[in-house]
Amino acid sequence: MLDLQAFYQGIALLFDVWVLLAVIGGVAWGVLFAAVPGLSGTTAMAVLLPFTFSMSPLHALVLLIATFSGSMWGGAIPAVLINTPGSPAAIFTALDGYPMTRKGRSSEALGMSLASSVIGGAIGSLLLLLLIVPLARFTLKFGPAEMFVVALFGLTVVAALAGRDFFKGLLAGVFGMLIGLIGLSPTGEQRATFGLIELYDGVPLMPVLIGLIALPELAELMLRPRTAADTGDKPSLPRILRGCGTVLRHPRLVLQSSVLGVMIGALPGAGGTIASIIAYNEGRRTSRTPEAFGKGTPEGVIAAESANNAQEGGSLATMLALGLPGSSGTAVLLGALIMQGWAPGPRLVIDNAPIVYGALLSSFVNLFALFGLGLAACGVGARLARAPASNLVPSVFILTCLGAFMVRGSVFDVYLLIIFGAIGWVMRRHGYQPAAVVLGIILGPMADVQLVRIYQSFPEGIWIIFQRPISLALLAALALVLVLSARRRRRAGRREGAAR
Repeated sequence: MLDLQAFYQGIALLFDVWVLLAVIGGVAWGVLFAAVPGLSGTTAMAVLLPFTFSMSPLHALVLLIATFSGSMWGGAIPAVLINTPGSPAAIFTALDGYPMTRKGRSSEALGMSLASSVIGGAIGSLLLLLLIVPLARFTLKFGPAEMFVVALFGLTVVAALAGRDFFKGLLAGVFGMLIGLIGLSPTGEQRATFGLIELYDGVPLMPVLIGLIALPELAELMLRPRTAADTGDKPSLPRILRGCGTVLRHPRLVLQSSVLGVMIGALPGAGGTIASIIAYNEGRRTSRTPEAFGKGTPEGVIAAESANNAQEGGSLATMLALGLPGSSGTAVLLGALIMQGWAPGPRLVIDNAPIVYGALLSSFVNLFALFGLGLAACGVGARLARAPASNLVPSVFILTCLGAFMVRGSVFDVYLLIIFGAIGWVMRRHGYQPAAVVLGIILGPMADVQLVRIYQSFPEGIWIIFQRPISLALLAALALVLVLSARRRRRAGRREGAAR
């Protein structure tokens, strides 16, 4: 529970002009960096890391956490406007956010993503303060068997992405998993590297993500006069605020997605992408209109963005209490703590409680800064949605190439971007969902690593997942989701047949 004395001391630390400047600067930097396709929030934090050497521990933590918070939402801007997720976690925001842009509702979609991010972040931060110790103890019970089932749970979303054409969704997901397994295996063997050093660490995600999803859309944009339909959606603060208000009319969905985000974020190695995947799938499963998902429903944007930002609280809890990064962003934070001479783990919270609470409380200040700066960013972004495609497409293409290059500083990644852009265009023409491929690339290696660990750790092998209570509960939930999804697809098919 809370140490009230340290909690009050942490509040007092926030009344410092340098803390406020760190919050505003960090949020602005995170939003700006993540809004560029291919440049993630993790990269934004890594760029700032050398500048934290001379800072106090509090100022360094506040700056990096603010950048982390800003980048969680920044990736939604290109996802909504040009179907180019600024980060893997924004894929599911694009599934419904971009169709809203196509319908002339870009301002509302951006407002929904902003409000969902702020509310989800607030719920995640609150749960972080209240549950950091119990949550950390619970995550200690997750071993390879439980994490393998979590990966399987995420793969069920492939079927959801496919709609009624399950076979095409399954093929796309398997194709993604095969791509994700390229490189060195967990046991050190080379798999389909073809002697290319660039593939030893696997196929980089960013070039594949941008190529599959963004480049085909850029080609389609060239065939239209504007990025958004000309339906009177002029960028204005009232329309953006109307989108924010829509989020308040879905309290159950926001709470459900945020809690899922915190829980998934607390699992080491899961991160915002897995949180968005599972929250989007659960939002679709529990929706009264699941058939609207993927076609521009506000519920899809709300579920994905709420979970994406709420996972920050869970991943920070795992990092601070156990010294285990729950995501790549918290891995950078972990490095910053070590450079400050701190040893992450249970003793960190006890020995430096006021500073830790001050840094955690700053996340609430981050949300106010994010909302204010986000409203301005939404206005600018919504104007871009009405820009002529002939002006926008070349600029976005250059940015995507730059983003693909900057991740590893390799021209090879730019070639991958173009190759997977062509693959994505062919897939779209034949009714396959590129997002299912990306999902397979993300979850395939995760399942592979956990499966190897299972066989290394347990004589029973894969059967261990049927002997552990948590993995059994997850399997039961997985089976329930599959049954309900199958029933819902059959009902949709019957309604469609009756309508004919």
